[in-house]
Amino acid sequence: MFSLASITIACILGGVSGTSLARQETCSPNFEGAGVTIVTGDMEFQWAVSPVVAGTPLKKNGAPFPQNSTARWHVKQTGLADPTYIVSTISDNKLVVDVVDKELTLEQIDSSKQTQIWEIQCKQCLSGASSTRGGGVFASGCSIKSVPSGLCATLDMGSEFLELTDCNPRGAQTFNFWTATTAERSLEPQNLDKRCDMDFFEDCIGTCNNPTCPACNVGCTIGCCGSTGCC
Repeated sequence: MFSLASITIACILGGVSGTSLARQETCSPNFEGAGVTIVTGDMEFQWAVSPVVAGTPLKKNGAPFPQNSTARWHVKQTGLADPTYIVSTISDNKLVVDVVDKELTLEQIDSSKQTQIWEIQCKQCLSGASSTRGGGVFASGCSIKSVPSGLCATLDMGSEFLELTDCNPRGAQTFNFWTATTAERSLEPQNLDKRCDMDFFEDCIGTCNNPTCPACNVGCTIGCCGSTGCC
């Protein structure tokens, strides 16, 4: 016969186990100093800024093919136990993504400003960003949240600029990170699987299952299925 105490302990342990499983559903990427491009989940747009000077707001730019023939950003961990990040431009690491009136804007790096700190949680992450060959997509299904406000970076179809809004699971708040050298290899047209739809590659989702090539599998989850250029 179970006592009330044993049932209570079992419930507590069950709650702990459930929490642990929930935490395992997302990952915090380690960019290892690699230059990246930040592309929307539907692969339509990428984060852009011009000119690269303090005070310039971030805006959307049509994603080229391949999606990041030019890497634009460095994403560095702050060193805290719970990973948080600073996002700087590749051309000048002293210019970082900040928040001004809920708009994402380039500003001079300032260690006292919490608005320059970001939390990044992804559905899938690869290791070895600085040396990964093939693939192109390093982290996918990512939300990018401002630490002090708890609001998420958002790029709505009808908006030109990136802004902060309440977090919710929608495409305008979902981003993928591409490493520069791998994107050029993995998305060359001659390397695309013939089953792929050339617009969004939706026909390939779920068709890759190569246990030796995590880059290929991550690519498939967002719709890229390279037959020879994936790995």
